Amino acid sequence: MTRTLPLIALAAAAALAGCEPETVIQQPGGLTRRPTPSPMSATSPPPSIAASKAYRCKDNTLVYVDWLTDGSARVKKTRNEVGTAVPAGDTSLQGDAQAATITYSGQSCESSSPAVPGRGTVAGGGVTGATSAPSTILARPLAVAAAPLMPAHGRPRSPAHQP
Repeated sequence: MTRTLPLIALAAAAALAGCEPETVIQQPGGLTRRPTPSPMSATSPPPSIAASKAYRCKDNTLVYVDWLTDGSARVKKTRNEVGTAVPAGDTSLQGDAQAATITYSGQSCESSSPAVPGRGTVAGGGVTGATSAPSTILARPLAVAAAPLMPAHGRPRSPAHQP
Protein backbone atom coordinates (compact mmCIF):
# COMPACT_ATOMS: atom_id res chain seq x y z
CA MET A 1 0.00 0.00 0.00
CA THR A 2 2.84 2.42 0.75
CA ARG A 3 4.31 1.95 -2.71
CA THR A 4 1.02 2.13 -4.58
CA LEU A 5 0.42 5.86 -4.16
CA PRO A 6 3.84 6.98 -5.50
CA LEU A 7 3.50 4.57 -8.43
CA ILE A 8 0.06 5.97 -9.33
CA ALA A 9 1.43 9.53 -9.15
CA LEU A 10 4.39 8.56 -11.34
CA ALA A 11 2.10 6.93 -13.92
CA ALA A 12 -0.16 10.01 -14.02
CA ALA A 13 2.84 12.33 -14.46
CA ALA A 14 4.17 10.17 -17.30
CA ALA A 15 0.76 10.20 -19.01
CA LEU A 16 0.48 13.99 -18.79
CA ALA A 17 4.07 14.61 -19.89
CA GLY A 18 3.23 13.74 -23.47
CA CYS A 19 0.43 16.33 -23.65
CA GLU A 20 1.04 19.62 -25.37
CA PRO A 21 -1.10 22.65 -24.56
CA GLU A 22 -3.56 23.11 -27.40
CA THR A 23 -7.01 24.49 -27.99
CA VAL A 24 -9.60 22.20 -29.54
CA ILE A 25 -12.41 24.00 -31.37
CA GLN A 26 -15.52 22.10 -32.45
CA GLN A 27 -16.80 23.35 -35.78
CA PRO A 28 -19.46 21.98 -38.11
CA GLY A 29 -16.75 20.48 -40.33
CA GLY A 30 -14.98 18.71 -37.46
CA LEU A 31 -12.47 19.44 -34.73
CA THR A 32 -9.71 22.00 -35.19
CA ARG A 33 -6.60 21.90 -33.01
CA ARG A 34 -4.44 24.97 -32.43
CA PRO A 35 -1.50 25.39 -30.06
CA THR A 36 -2.41 27.55 -27.07
CA PRO A 37 -0.10 30.57 -26.80
CA SER A 38 1.65 30.91 -23.48
CA PRO A 39 0.56 33.98 -21.51
CA MET A 40 4.16 35.23 -21.14
CA SER A 41 4.92 35.23 -24.88
CA ALA A 42 2.30 37.87 -25.69
CA THR A 43 3.35 40.42 -23.07
CA SER A 44 6.42 42.58 -22.78
CA PRO A 45 7.54 44.64 -19.80
CA PRO A 46 6.57 48.32 -19.73
CA PRO A 47 9.25 50.89 -20.56
CA SER A 48 11.35 52.13 -17.67
CA ILE A 49 12.06 55.76 -16.77
CA ALA A 50 15.25 56.96 -18.46
CA ALA A 51 15.26 60.44 -16.87
CA SER A 52 13.01 62.66 -14.75
CA LYS A 53 13.35 66.43 -15.17
CA ALA A 54 11.57 69.56 -14.05
CA TYR A 55 11.04 72.40 -16.54
CA ARG A 56 9.91 76.00 -15.99
CA CYS A 57 7.76 77.38 -18.79
CA LYS A 58 7.44 80.97 -20.01
CA ASP A 59 4.24 81.52 -17.97
CA ASN A 60 6.22 80.56 -14.82
CA THR A 61 4.53 77.17 -14.37
CA LEU A 62 6.46 74.01 -13.56
CA VAL A 63 6.19 70.91 -15.71
CA TYR A 64 7.66 67.56 -14.60
CA VAL A 65 8.54 65.10 -17.35
CA ASP A 66 9.45 61.44 -16.95
CA TRP A 67 11.28 60.42 -20.12
CA LEU A 68 10.76 56.71 -20.87
CA THR A 69 13.13 54.32 -22.65
CA ASP A 70 10.79 53.77 -25.63
CA GLY A 71 10.87 57.49 -26.53
CA SER A 72 7.53 58.35 -24.96
CA ALA A 73 7.10 60.58 -21.92
CA ARG A 74 4.79 61.17 -18.97
CA VAL A 75 4.03 64.87 -18.28
CA LYS A 76 2.96 65.88 -14.75
CA LYS A 77 1.93 69.12 -13.03
CA THR A 78 3.23 67.93 -9.64
CA ARG A 79 5.99 65.47 -8.78
CA ASN A 80 3.65 62.96 -7.13
CA GLU A 81 0.85 62.65 -9.67
CA VAL A 82 0.68 59.96 -12.35
CA GLY A 83 0.51 62.46 -15.20
CA THR A 84 -0.46 62.27 -18.84
CA ALA A 85 1.16 59.82 -21.24
CA VAL A 86 2.62 61.40 -24.38
CA PRO A 87 3.52 58.88 -27.10
CA ALA A 88 6.82 59.11 -28.97
CA GLY A 89 6.66 61.55 -31.87
CA ASP A 90 3.63 63.46 -30.56
CA THR A 91 3.73 67.14 -31.54
CA SER A 92 2.46 68.36 -28.14
CA LEU A 93 5.89 67.56 -26.61
CA GLN A 94 9.06 68.40 -28.52
CA GLY A 95 12.49 67.60 -27.10
CA ASP A 96 14.19 64.75 -25.32
CA ALA A 97 15.81 63.89 -21.99
CA GLN A 98 19.15 65.49 -22.93
CA ALA A 99 17.66 68.79 -24.14
CA ALA A 100 17.88 71.83 -21.88
CA THR A 101 14.70 73.29 -23.40
CA ILE A 102 11.51 71.58 -24.53
CA THR A 103 8.25 72.73 -26.07
CA TYR A 104 5.09 71.49 -24.36
CA SER A 105 1.65 72.48 -25.67
CA GLY A 106 3.17 75.34 -27.63
CA GLN A 107 5.11 76.82 -24.68
CA SER A 108 8.87 76.92 -24.46
CA CYS A 109 10.13 75.45 -21.17
CA GLU A 110 13.67 75.39 -19.77
CA SER A 111 15.18 72.86 -17.43
CA SER A 112 14.92 74.21 -13.89
CA SER A 113 17.61 71.92 -12.49
CA PRO A 114 20.91 73.39 -13.74
CA ALA A 115 24.14 71.50 -13.30
CA VAL A 116 25.96 72.19 -10.04
CA PRO A 117 29.61 73.16 -10.69
CA GLY A 118 31.97 70.39 -9.70
CA ARG A 119 29.29 67.71 -9.51
CA GLY A 120 28.34 67.18 -13.13
CA THR A 121 25.10 65.80 -14.50
CA VAL A 122 24.35 62.28 -15.57
CA ALA A 123 23.52 62.28 -19.26
CA GLY A 124 23.54 59.31 -21.58
CA GLY A 125 25.18 56.98 -19.10
CA GLY A 126 28.27 59.10 -18.43
CA VAL A 127 29.05 61.90 -16.03
CA THR A 128 29.71 65.25 -17.70
CA GLY A 129 31.18 68.36 -16.16
CA ALA A 130 32.72 66.60 -13.17
CA THR A 131 35.99 67.84 -11.75
CA SER A 132 38.79 65.68 -10.45
CA ALA A 133 39.06 67.59 -7.14
CA PRO A 134 38.27 65.40 -4.15
CA SER A 135 35.16 66.23 -2.22
CA THR A 136 35.38 66.97 1.49
CA ILE A 137 32.96 65.33 3.90
CA LEU A 138 32.69 67.04 7.25
CA ALA A 139 31.75 64.89 10.20
CA ARG A 140 31.08 65.77 13.80
CA PRO A 141 31.91 63.30 16.59
CA LEU A 142 28.98 62.00 18.56
CA ALA A 143 28.53 63.28 22.11
CA VAL A 144 29.30 60.69 24.80
CA ALA A 145 27.08 60.53 27.86
CA ALA A 146 28.91 61.29 31.12
CA ALA A 147 27.05 58.74 33.22
CA PRO A 148 25.04 55.72 32.12
CA LEU A 149 21.31 55.94 32.74
CA MET A 150 21.07 52.24 33.58
CA PRO A 151 23.42 50.99 36.35
CA ALA A 152 24.83 47.48 36.41
CA HIS A 153 22.16 46.13 38.80
CA GLY A 154 19.40 46.77 36.20
CA ARG A 155 17.24 49.35 37.96
CA PRO A 156 17.10 52.81 36.39
CA ARG A 157 18.45 55.70 38.39
CA SER A 158 16.14 58.47 39.35
CA PRO A 159 17.06 61.97 38.15
CA ALA A 160 17.84 62.98 41.75
CA HIS A 161 20.58 60.34 41.97
CA GLN A 162 22.37 61.35 38.77
CA PRO A 163 26.03 62.28 39.37
